[in-house]
Amino acid sequence: MHSARSAAIKLPAAAAPGLYILNYHDVNYESSVLVRGIGYHHSPDVFARHVEMLSHAGVLMSMDEALDRLLVGHPFAAPTFAFWFDDGFAGVRRFAAPILKRYAVTGALSICSRFVSRIEMYWHCMLSGLRFADGLRVLRARLRPHGYLPTTSLKAWLTRHFSPDILSVVHSTYEERVPDWVRRDAFRIFETSDGLRALVQSGWVLANHTAAHYPAFESCGQDRVAEQFAEGAEFVNSLYDGLRFLVVPFGAAHVQTTAPGFYRGLGVPGIVVDVGNRINTADTFKSDQVIYRVNPPWEDGKAPPLGASLDAVF
Repeated sequence: MHSARSAAIKLPAAAAPGLYILNYHDVNYESSVLVRGIGYHHSPDVFARHVEMLSHAGVLMSMDEALDRLLVGHPFAAPTFAFWFDDGFAGVRRFAAPILKRYAVTGALSICSRFVSRIEMYWHCMLSGLRFADGLRVLRARLRPHGYLPTTSLKAWLTRHFSPDILSVVHSTYEERVPDWVRRDAFRIFETSDGLRALVQSGWVLANHTAAHYPAFESCGQDRVAEQFAEGAEFVNSLYDGLRFLVVPFGAAHVQTTAPGFYRGLGVPGIVVDVGNRINTADTFKSDQVIYRVNPPWEDGKAPPLGASLDAVF
């Protein structure tokens, strides 16, 4: 467990007015081997300290209220902090939601439908699991015929060269190297449909993060990206009757055209949600119709004074 001292956030005395949406993955005491390579997973004590310090630096606001204000052009007169969680991890309801409830706020959760439905494991989690099962060397060898070079970052290469054939190599290696009972049990890191309904009933926003978090870039083909968003949207719609959001996997920096132009061209209704490390204001949203998030300080309690991602927006 990380100490409160190591979790302190040293914020500037006068942050610029606007909506800062802090973007996390999970909040959990359990450090699964499947998430250690992903980042932005925090223990509850670290997350609680983040929330406490942000409450002193500005106004905490529920995500639904913040989105309503942004969509109608309501200005944010003070630094306003809201909380968004990606991928649909189970710790959000168990640990993050009760912490936020102490401050009378709720957040938003982006879900990947196949993870919640226990149909497919997140491929980043498979890579993380293979690392601890001594399987990455096997995966690298099997990817050599597809053009992978050993000196290259495996995660970066897979993102750039993502395809059904490449993904099948990852899946087969994961299934071979990780025991069946571990693979079946591993899905409990993600929330269930019943858990998501409970969050919705308590005022949380659900968002579409695609079916299985494949890269949603132009190089991946617009049809495949559209299919991923459409499949995810169908699942979210079965649980949640509210505003629809297209939460871009890995951010829109990999799209050569404007993010709104590319993602709206998919034919899937929704407002584009990016990372971007930018402040949201009525003017920025009016200009490009994109909602931006800010990565939180530190990955899993590492403690420089302030993470560069959050530093960039002050």
